[in-house]
Amino acid sequence: MRTIKFALGLLVVGVSPLLWVACSAEAPLDETPIVEDSGVEASTEEDTGTPIADTGVDTGKDSGKDSGKDSGVDTGTLLDTGIDTGPPAPAPGSPCPTPGAIYTKDCGACGKQDAVCEGTKTWSAYGPCTGQVPGGCVAGSTRTSACGKCGTRSEVCTSTCIWVGGACTGEGPCTAGEKKYITAGCVDIDTFREQVCDLTCNYGPPSALPCTGFPADVNISATVGGAVFFDSTLSSTADMIPRLNNGVCPVALSATATQYKYLVVKNPTAMTATVDIYGGRQLPGDSDIDTVLTVYKVPPPVSAAERQACKAGASVNDSCGAPCTVQWAGLVGAQAQQIPPGGSLVVYTANYYNSAAANNGRFRLNLVTKSLL
Repeated sequence: MRTIKFALGLLVVGVSPLLWVACSAEAPLDETPIVEDSGVEASTEEDTGTPIADTGVDTGKDSGKDSGKDSGVDTGTLLDTGIDTGPPAPAPGSPCPTPGAIYTKDCGACGKQDAVCEGTKTWSAYGPCTGQVPGGCVAGSTRTSACGKCGTRSEVCTSTCIWVGGACTGEGPCTAGEKKYITAGCVDIDTFREQVCDLTCNYGPPSALPCTGFPADVNISATVGGAVFFDSTLSSTADMIPRLNNGVCPVALSATATQYKYLVVKNPTAMTATVDIYGGRQLPGDSDIDTVLTVYKVPPPVSAAERQACKAGASVNDSCGAPCTVQWAGLVGAQAQQIPPGGSLVVYTANYYNSAAANNGRFRLNLVTKSLL
């Protein structure tokens, strides 16, 4: 544009005196030069031979572009999501230069749709939106989704039309329906009050007094040398939790999630009982299951930290020797467990592997009373 302005400036200064002389015979004219409006601001100063400086501002073109950009598009937000909107797509019915030309625009979840320049040199309606990302989103859109324990997560749809979320915030301490047992207000050993997690993911008030004992699955024999058993089944493969690693409690959690079962064993006597605890086959034709076994104080653990703690001084074993048969785990002999008078233990039995356990998870928990003191 600088060359054009320079040429027009010379034309204005050189021609205007000639116009004045030619017309002076009929009527006097104002000495101000008359210039046809060309969209270029003319200078009334003497031309020095220096081109008129270009300020870079073209008011005719800028007015069109500014009105388009200020029409409600938040360019800052779009840039933040990595999306370049480009120039606006032509509207159906607006002029187009070349009949038969195709215009393709973005639509939906990274899809495309076409319009054609009709013989009337106007754009047609756009066709259907095709090629969208299955289950995708509209690039640049945002949403808030639920997560975790009644928490929320802010998500943004990326330029590839998939949702990407931030951290889950505002979570509560528990999952709705989860239960925990507290001893606050309780006097007798192994008695508890129940608290239930409500729909806001917070624990509600404890159950009313008096405290109650935790329900036992099986009582040990009240006779020294007496043996009892309890038949049970491991959880389904849809309900697996990280297995405990072998070792003396507390232990770490394995990265392997496996089927498991918690069983409550009670000492109904007024004496301290020492008990061998081990797993085995439920039916004669059953296969052996490679298992892991340990014990907890009641109630059964809920959190990962509670699971890792297990009972102080106890071990997590994946074998036990006699009287166990191959692959079954137990705590026997020097590792036999003491249960206080009227007290209980929680026995954890788990499949060692994350594949489905044999026998549909059937197993037998064996309990032999070694002493009562």
